[in-house]
Amino acid sequence: MTATEMKITQTQVTHRPAFLPKIVSGSYQLMLLLENSVYALTEKYDPTYQGGYWEYLTAENGARWMQAPEPEIMVHVVNPDNWFDGEMSRGALSIGVMLIVCSHLSFKAPGCKSIVKNFHALREVASSHPESDAIFGLID
Repeated sequence: MTATEMKITQTQVTHRPAFLPKIVSGSYQLMLLLENSVYALTEKYDPTYQGGYWEYLTAENGARWMQAPEPEIMVHVVNPDNWFDGEMSRGALSIGVMLIVCSHLSFKAPGCKSIVKNFHALREVASSHPESDAIFGLID
């Protein structure tokens, strides 16, 4: 299944409060850590990012991620942790950042299977994304 075939839905405003807790099995401590880590890494990798309204997206395979504002614009991304240096859309960056954050959190909360499940589902989304090479370069 490709990204163009995979249905992706935007979370309605009334359902936003329940979105992040589902990724972390309801742990509000992990939820706050996840959300703040996503914002911080986006700012670290994309110096043009200046905040804004994030969309919460869900793919039909259950993957959940936060999408940065202006997902269609191309940005120059540098990951000093693995020497990735390349161009990608902010939407693709959002997927990569969420993969990194889920990976890191899975080690902080090894009993939280929902984080691992989300990581693998989102990795499936990333592998079928048109910018999959850039996403995997970022997270490698």
